[in-house]
Amino acid sequence: MDKVKTTPCKWAEREMGNEGSGFWVIAEYKDLVLYYNDIEDGFNISHFEKHGEIDEYHVEQDELYFAILKLLKL
Repeated sequence: MDKVKTTPCKWAEREMGNEGSGFWVIAEYKDLVLYYNDIEDGFNISHFEKHGEIDEYHVEQDELYFAILKLLKL
């Protein structure tokens, strides 16, 4: 898990992220981030190119455990 660990912080997202000043990213892995989507009340995975900016909005509503499993399979 150390390879995906990061200090939680808010990242920007263009489509829906302005509503809450971004989303809480809790893990980074390769070019992916695991973030909490407070609009949909669940965890999602997205690509990123620039640190601090989530590339895509997702509405998976996954529980944290399942989102981590998905992240590690990518």
